[in-house]
Amino acid sequence: PVDSVRVPGTFLVGGHTLFVNPSNPGSDSFVGTVTLSAQGGFRLDAVGNTGADFQYIGTYSLSPDGGMELTIEGTNETWFAAIDKTYNTFTFIDDFEEIRANSTPELNFGFGVREKDV
Repeated sequence: PVDSVRVPGTFLVGGHTLFVNPSNPGSDSFVGTVTLSAQGGFRLDAVGNTGADFQYIGTYSLSPDGGMELTIEGTNETWFAAIDKTYNTFTFIDDFEEIRANSTPELNFGFGVREKDV
């Protein structure tokens, strides 16, 4: 079973965004950090390949096998994530095609490694 005390921390992440509007498709890549708090908070701070900063904030809940459900504030999205058995690798997938005000629905996935204390 997952040890919830070992989950919190900051992960260096890289990922890919797919813009899935058929009349305006595209993609982007990003790098940044994911922070998981001991209180169940989730935060993704990243920058895309054009230099545009973005952020997602929400909460996470743990499953006994290391799976996670991420609930994103502001967009009513639910993402799936997981942490490995050593608590050093984190991955997430946004497979929820939200409808945004700017008509640019997107999907995201990312992979990260735990930031080491120096």
